[in-house]
Amino acid sequence: MRHLRHLLIPLLLAASLVVAITAPAGAHMKIHCNNTGTSTSAVGFGPYDPIRFHALGAVSHDHTFFANKRLPALSDPSAATYSGLVGAPTACDNADDTASYWVPTAYQRTADGVLHRMIVHAVIAYYRPWWYPTKRADTDGTGGTTRAHEPDARLVAGDAHALAPQNVDIVNWTCNQSSSRPGPYTSAVQAACNTATGTVVRLGYHIDFPGCWDGLHNDHSAVGNTADFSGDSLLTGSPQHYAMATGTGKNPTCPAGFGRHVATIRLDVQLENWNGGDYHGSGTDVFLSSGLPVMGFTAERSQWTLHGDFWSTWVQTGGAHGGYVGAVTTCINTTTSHPHGSSPTCGT
Repeated sequence: MRHLRHLLIPLLLAASLVVAITAPAGAHMKIHCNNTGTSTSAVGFGPYDPIRFHALGAVSHDHTFFANKRLPALSDPSAATYSGLVGAPTACDNADDTASYWVPTAYQRTADGVLHRMIVHAVIAYYRPWWYPTKRADTDGTGGTTRAHEPDARLVAGDAHALAPQNVDIVNWTCNQSSSRPGPYTSAVQAACNTATGTVVRLGYHIDFPGCWDGLHNDHSAVGNTADFSGDSLLTGSPQHYAMATGTGKNPTCPAGFGRHVATIRLDVQLENWNGGDYHGSGTDVFLSSGLPVMGFTAERSQWTLHGDFWSTWVQTGGAHGGYVGAVTTCINTTTSHPHGSSPTCGT
């Protein structure tokens, strides 16, 4: 018995070490979805919202679509199905990322009062450990590994009907991380990129999606709202199946009932002037389609309505680079701080 105890103790210690090894703060995927060969990173535009107004046709404000090229090319994108999008052509470097992302279209108003669609210079989807952004740089992610979203997960981050500045941990504006005004700011007006200096000055914004899941989804065959999570203040009644991590220090946690940990996605969108070139303006000429001047919105109040949609239509397993599940294992659940040099799986 004594010999058995001597054998068991090292094994138990080894097991405890395995549990403790979790992703360092820098472990993530950095997927570029820049629609190579075109003048914009957008793959399409249109007054459709396949999550919020599923199967209802062209009833939404204008959206700018990224990544999955099949979705905006459909005769009625609002009626798209999960099975019809998985494995479709994509603008992303990782061919397995056939997910769909969309945002309200950004417009620039010229002196004559005309609104022009701004050019999307770049789109990057960052996939991070589940606890981001509770602590951005000094946590080891204790509390469990990160998993891929289940197929067909549908999330809407940010409030399209916000009447005040939103939480900058969910949506925020920036003049680029290489500038003197990286943010986070609550609006393009507050960012004031005309006052920024640095190697790259370009107006952009970030949208962060939650990393805590309760294991359930809403009815995706319903007509109308099919979101499993939404930050929209007017969407009430549907259960919220995702939540942001909470807590401080090195021990972020998920709220009670949301104990399944999924990747936290940050969508990084960078804008150019409507006629080309980096935007260095004051922000007072920038409007979102979710808050246009004809609706009575000022530029800054329009910018408060920033939001974004994520539809998990990835190739889940296999694929060209191990699929979504394989990428999360390789790029996020690793002891290597910055594994995204293994392009195109984890990005560059």
